[in-house]
Amino acid sequence: MSAIIVSGGDLAEEEAASFIRKEKERHQRVGDDLLLVAADRGLDHMMKMDITPDLIIGDFDSASEQTKGACVTYEKAGVTVIRLNPVKDDTDTEAALKETIRRSTGEITLLGGTGGHRIDHLWANLRLLGYARQQGRKMTMLDSYNRIRLLEGQEELVILKDEQYGNYLSVFPLDGVARGVSVSGVFYPLEDATLDGYASLTVSNEITEQQAVIGVTEGKLLVMETRD
Repeated sequence: MSAIIVSGGDLAEEEAASFIRKEKERHQRVGDDLLLVAADRGLDHMMKMDITPDLIIGDFDSASEQTKGACVTYEKAGVTVIRLNPVKDDTDTEAALKETIRRSTGEITLLGGTGGHRIDHLWANLRLLGYARQQGRKMTMLDSYNRIRLLEGQEELVILKDEQYGNYLSVFPLDGVARGVSVSGVFYPLEDATLDGYASLTVSNEITEQQAVIGVTEGKLLVMETRD
């Protein structure tokens, strides 16, 4: 069972709703379930999209009375609602991810985790890609302009040019130095490079061949596909 978490950041709701419905249809065709999780104010997005979550989790400290009332309505309809203490160590999105990992087995997509004014939450969510990997799970952060994934040592990612998410491809080390970084099939290729994270060398590359291949032999590497 794969999962989609909808967090409370800025979200193009019409586009997100289309993505969720297509994913549900795709999973149904292969006889697989898809867990839909609303993380705190992500419930507001899901209500506007007219999509019912399977799980609602958050402290709802800044939620409207309408949202709090919706939680009660969903709960009566059989949806699991987990209310967190506002005084806690985890963000609502991290708590949602941990619960999602307990309740699912496949890949995880995070929507609403990149937009908004809070850069601290964006940075925290990027680091959750690493937490998911620690738990043996792959997670993708997705919005209208960005698809962000994480590679670990001895791993490669192939991106087909006709399936790329945007015009630009950037890679950055996460948690220290990434060694043995290779990027081929692009305008600015890299081979066996060491990235320490303190330069903009690897920003805004472009795929020029039928496919790009990104690899890292040691460390963690963020892979970002972006568009204007």
